[in-house]
Amino acid sequence: MRFMTLVVALTCGTASLAAARAQSKMAAGVEGGALHLSDESLFQLGLRVTPSRGGYGSVEFAFATFPDELANGVFVFLMDLGITSGAPSDSSPVYVFPHGGVSLLAGSGAVFGYNVGAGLLLRASPSLGFSFDYTYRRFTSDQVPMSSITVGLMFLH
Repeated sequence: MRFMTLVVALTCGTASLAAARAQSKMAAGVEGGALHLSDESLFQLGLRVTPSRGGYGSVEFAFATFPDELANGVFVFLMDLGITSGAPSDSSPVYVFPHGGVSLLAGSGAVFGYNVGAGLLLRASPSLGFSFDYTYRRFTSDQVPMSSITVGLMFLH
């Protein structure tokens, strides 16, 4: 529990500092993909906010829900909040964003965990791009790791 408190505090503190520097360099969009558990995969739909260029540290936020579970009358969601830094720092149309932070999985109850991963942002125009992301998650109450692969349409600012 102390480890989780430390991870949450460090992530939120660093994210707050990074957000102050990241004005008007963010991308927001919708994404879909697969969440893989030990023996099954679930389709996920969600939103992602991430930096739109490299060269500085910033905040990354993702929110996802699961349509199959919604169809069964259960609202389950997954949220990630973390820090990231993109590369390269020039005006390249392709950026890589390694990221890490805290996760929340909630339904009838809630569990916290941590996440690490990497994203790729392909700029198609000055205001539109595509994201590809892999995230690995581990939760405190569950020893089964989760990973997800998503693809998204991003609107760049």
